[in-house]
Amino acid sequence: MPPYVILQFSILLAIAGFVVYWKFETSSRFERHRQAEEQSLRAMRGIQATTLTLKTEVEELREICRDLAARPIPSSSVGMPAAKRSQAIRMLRRGESPENIAAALRLPRSHVQMLEKLRALSLADMPLPVQLAPERARSAPAGVKAVARPVEPAEPDSSALPKTPPKRRIWATA
Repeated sequence: MPPYVILQFSILLAIAGFVVYWKFETSSRFERHRQAEEQSLRAMRGIQATTLTLKTEVEELREICRDLAARPIPSSSVGMPAAKRSQAIRMLRRGESPENIAAALRLPRSHVQMLEKLRALSLADMPLPVQLAPERARSAPAGVKAVARPVEPAEPDSSALPKTPPKRRIWATA
């Protein structure tokens, strides 16, 4: 057998092997692509269904909001008038009891008690504690009275803190 026939046969066999491999690889690639496309379509249908559900829920919520906005506010939930509220706060500052204030202003006792609690909370949230300075009040100049001064902190470790000037007393004119 001549050598060129063996060479032609081996080349033909290599080409056939390449064609079979290429066909197999192409078909498997096509199958993977088709599966990915089907998966994407399923996911897109799920997203569309979820979007449709959310749109209907949003429309229902908008309808509920429109209904609530159209309803009149009951007069009992409006609260007390500003003039009565400020007068009740003034009476609380003077130390009157919530029962007396409610009777005098013809308000529900619960409203006055709520104002009292709010006032107590606002006093509790003061940023700096103050301490009256009666020793300076006696020696204050004429027409000026001592109001308050910040509480002096305990002596801190001087090596840990930077040097700051001493606190000054607060003076107010009478």
